[in-house]
Amino acid sequence: MPMLTSLLAAAMLCNACSSVDNGFWKASAEDQSAAVQYAENPELKYRAMSKTGAYLSSRIARLESDWEAASYYFDDIVNSDGSNLEAHYQAMLMAMNAGRYDESMSFARYLVEQQHDSALSYVIDAMGRVLEGDYNAASMAIDNIPMDNLAQLLKEPVQAWLYTATENADAVKGLDLSKPFVAYQAIIAADAYNADEEIKDIVAHSGALNELPPALQRHLSSVFARRNVEYKDALLKADNPADIRNVADVRHGFAWIYYDLAMPLYLQYQDETGRLLFNMALAMVPDLTEARIRVAEYAAINGRTREAIQALSNVSPESRSYNLVQKIIAELMVDSGEIRPALNILEKMAAEQKDLYLYVQIGGIYAKNGMYADALSAYNKSLKLTSNLNPADFWHIYFARGRIYDAMGKWPSAEKDLLKALEFQPEQPFLLNYIGYSWADRGLNLEKALGLIEKAVDLEPNDGAIQDSLGWVYFRLGHFDKATIHLEKAAALMPYDPVVNDHLGDAYWEVGRRAEAEFQWKRALSNADAPDLVTQLEEKLSRY
Repeated sequence: MPMLTSLLAAAMLCNACSSVDNGFWKASAEDQSAAVQYAENPELKYRAMSKTGAYLSSRIARLESDWEAASYYFDDIVNSDGSNLEAHYQAMLMAMNAGRYDESMSFARYLVEQQHDSALSYVIDAMGRVLEGDYNAASMAIDNIPMDNLAQLLKEPVQAWLYTATENADAVKGLDLSKPFVAYQAIIAADAYNADEEIKDIVAHSGALNELPPALQRHLSSVFARRNVEYKDALLKADNPADIRNVADVRHGFAWIYYDLAMPLYLQYQDETGRLLFNMALAMVPDLTEARIRVAEYAAINGRTREAIQALSNVSPESRSYNLVQKIIAELMVDSGEIRPALNILEKMAAEQKDLYLYVQIGGIYAKNGMYADALSAYNKSLKLTSNLNPADFWHIYFARGRIYDAMGKWPSAEKDLLKALEFQPEQPFLLNYIGYSWADRGLNLEKALGLIEKAVDLEPNDGAIQDSLGWVYFRLGHFDKATIHLEKAAALMPYDPVVNDHLGDAYWEVGRRAEAEFQWKRALSNADAPDLVTQLEEKLSRY
């Protein structure tokens, strides 16, 4: 466990444990719950008496993406060496990534007072000033920012908001508006503060706004439509309310700047910088759900599922993304084995909203966990909600329900659903393969099965499961040489699949390659976990 690892590292590296008058032992002595005390004072979980112990514990926690532990351990380093500016800088970063926003801004203010040469310190200090309502002090911090790569990205977009909020129109005009992102920020800042004339002037001097990312173009087009602003180039249109951002003031402006700069990093999974920027957005606007979702995804990617769920649990039911967030929470719960709580969330939402896609998600969870009757019920409810819609759009639900009927041993019902899905999607290779293999495995409609699977192979020639199906239908037709060729292809693509190995062993046996058959059956047995398949393989190997 990451937390346990961090605590063990601290215990091994410290010269002494925390005093028995503090932390967990005091809680125990007073018959208090340690969990309750930790909830009220989380720093008590992270005590290291030596500077080296705190540093190494923090590094371990950071490698495990346990930012809370990393941050609190680093506090010990700062406390033991208050003049170390680099320690303050690292503490600032870790506190921001841990969601300890006030502490991060406090570290930043100290660094700015000490004239530290990091642009990020000035940016985070300016954030604190904005939250205090002191826009002039925030503007001064940004104006004095040391120039580095980060400053080149952030300085002018942030200045656009601060200059607008302090009614410094001349300073806004002095920005490099030929940069589309700078011009965009200046325009939406002027919109937030109802500076109509400034908007037109900025647009007249702006760069190519149609080169902005799609989300920003859609937001701009909504602003231009509302303000009756003409722009020379076509911008993407805002098709629904979700395309129109709530950018009401400097706090929101800062938050969206950080969010937009973080998105490319997020898409490339550059962990720390992207997560840091999303947390900076949340520090300014805690209910910016888009950023909260991204922070949760970073946690989930790094195996911190409970942390991800906790982050998303803070999203308000009033958020327009609330339903999406609940779906994500349910998926995370499923991943962590909390099946019933996840289903409770989804089933409540599905019943309230009559959402057929929620029932499909529910059916998939039940199916994955072998709860076929419940899965069938969910798929039935989803299909019932399609009665007034185009059934061809929901072929995948018929496919899913057909697989459930098949798993329940109800082949006639399964076949009916599968063929209906095929009627709507005759070129779907995995559907073609499923029907063809199901027929072949049952010894039914073998020539039709061959036709379906050959079509699937044409569509997906490098899919091992489909090659296996083609080999198996040839086997069922008695064409053992052809079966061997395609089953060998399947085994090359899926060398440790027990079903493929079993089929290839059967084909080798029929063409007289008995030693190779034995080898394939033994390989299949070593990887098989289905009891029926294990029994069949043991019976085949008993021939020797």
